[in-house]
Amino acid sequence: MKRKASFLALILLSLTSCGSGTSSSTPNSGSIPVGDDYYDKVEERAKFNKTSNLNFKEDFTNGMSDDVFAVLDAKWDAGGVKPHNGVRKRNIFYTKDSQNNGYVAIKGRGLYNHDEGTIAGSPEGGCFITKEHLGPGRYEIKMAAMPREGGITAFWTYCTTTGSEATSQNEIDIEIGGKTDGTSYEALWATTWTSHKNTSHEAPDVTDMLYLNDGKIHTYTFDWYTAYPTDKMPRIDWFIDGKLITSISNDTVPTHEMPLWIGLWFQSWAGEAQFDTDYLLIDEVSYNAFEEKQVFDNCRTKPSYTQYKPSEAGIQTLSYDTIKTVNKIANGSFKQTAASSDGSLDGWFKDQSSKGTHEVITEGQKNKLKLTASSDTSDKYHGQYLNQTITEAYPNYKFDFKVTAKKADANSKGQIILYYIDKTGMVLSQTNIDVTSLEDTLYTKEITMPAKSQKLKVEFTADDGSTTFSDVSLVFKGIA
Repeated sequence: MKRKASFLALILLSLTSCGSGTSSSTPNSGSIPVGDDYYDKVEERAKFNKTSNLNFKEDFTNGMSDDVFAVLDAKWDAGGVKPHNGVRKRNIFYTKDSQNNGYVAIKGRGLYNHDEGTIAGSPEGGCFITKEHLGPGRYEIKMAAMPREGGITAFWTYCTTTGSEATSQNEIDIEIGGKTDGTSYEALWATTWTSHKNTSHEAPDVTDMLYLNDGKIHTYTFDWYTAYPTDKMPRIDWFIDGKLITSISNDTVPTHEMPLWIGLWFQSWAGEAQFDTDYLLIDEVSYNAFEEKQVFDNCRTKPSYTQYKPSEAGIQTLSYDTIKTVNKIANGSFKQTAASSDGSLDGWFKDQSSKGTHEVITEGQKNKLKLTASSDTSDKYHGQYLNQTITEAYPNYKFDFKVTAKKADANSKGQIILYYIDKTGMVLSQTNIDVTSLEDTLYTKEITMPAKSQKLKVEFTADDGSTTFSDVSLVFKGIA
C-alpha cells in the first residue's frame, strides 16, 4: 500500500462510531465474475503485500498481543436517548475450549445485570482496537456474535481527520444486531461513511445461510479497495464464511487509513437489552494489506479514550462452559425482588389480565416466586400470570428448559406455558405443563423452535389458589 502525501495530526476529542446509515448503493463488480470462488480469488483483484509490517493474525492462544491491540475503557454516544455505560475493560475475558483453543470473550451486561460495578439500567460491553492505522486490505474476524437483542456486535474501522464527523467520518462497518423489528440476526449491517451525511448502507438478509446468533463461530470478512481494478472506484466487498453477501462502490467508501475496532456495545437504537448476561466470543482476528497500487490518505488522529496494554488491563480468565451455558432467563433465581427500570421483576412481566397477586418468598435458603389467584371475583379468569420473553429464538433453535414448581394444596391449579411466537406476535403453538405436585418438583422440556418462530415466551400461572416457582433456566443447545 502507498500513503498519499497529505498529513493532519489531530487529537480526536469525541467519536461516534457504528451509526445507522441513511442511503444505500448498488454493487458494481464491473467485468469481474462474482462466483463461488470470488473470495478465494482476491489476489486476482489486488495482490497482498506479504511483507507489510502491519499484517497480523491473532488467534488468542496466548492472549492478546500488546504489540497489536489496546483495550479501551470508554463511553461514546450515537445520538441515543437511553442510558448505557459504554465499553469497559472489566468485560474483556480470555477463555479456552476443551481443545485448548484460545478466545477473547466480551461480556454484555444487560438491563438485568447486577454484577459488581454495574450501573442499574445502563447496559455495557467491551472493545479493543489496533494500535496501528490500517489501509486497504482484507479484514477478517472469526466469531460467534452476542446473541441477544439490545447489543451490537461490531467489527469496524474508524478515523476522523478533523475531529468533527460533520466533515470527516471515515468508517467501514460490520454490525450484527441493532434492529428493533424482530430481525436483528437475520440481516448483516454493512455500512460505509466519509462524513456523517455521506454514507451508504446495505442490510442483506442472510437467512438462506444462517441466523447470525446461532452460537457458531463464523468468518466475517470485508475487502477494502481504494481502486477496484475494473473501474478504479473505491469499493468494499463483505463476506460471511467466504460467500460474498454485498458490496458498495461509490464515493461513500473511505480512502483514509483507520484503526480497526472490535467490540460489543449498547445504543438505544439497538432495542431493549432485556437480559442479564451474554457473550461475544472471538476466535481469531486478522489483517492482510493490499499492494501499493491501493493508494490511501493519512488520518493520524488518535482516539482520546483511555487505552490499556492488554497485559495491563487486568483481563481475567473465564470458563468456556460459563459462556456456552448462559441462562437465557433473567432473574431465574428470583434473587432480585424489587422492580427494575422497566417495571418488571428483572424480566418477569405481569400479564395485563392478571387478577391476583405475586410476591417473592424465601423457603430455607431459596427464593421462590409465589403466584396467587384472586378469590374476590367471579370472573372465569381470575388468576395471576407472569411471563418472560426471549427474542431472536429462530426456527430449529434448541433449548433445555427447567423449573422447580409446586402447588399450595390439592385445590390449587397452576401451569407452565411455553408460547412459540412469530415476528408479528402471533402464537404459532404452545406447550402447557400442569403443576401437579404438592412438593418441589423439577419440570423439564427439550424445546425445538417451530418454523417461522422468532420469540419464546415462558409464562407461569396460578389459575386457582397458589403456585410457587424457583430455579428457572433456559440454555441454548444449538440447532436441530
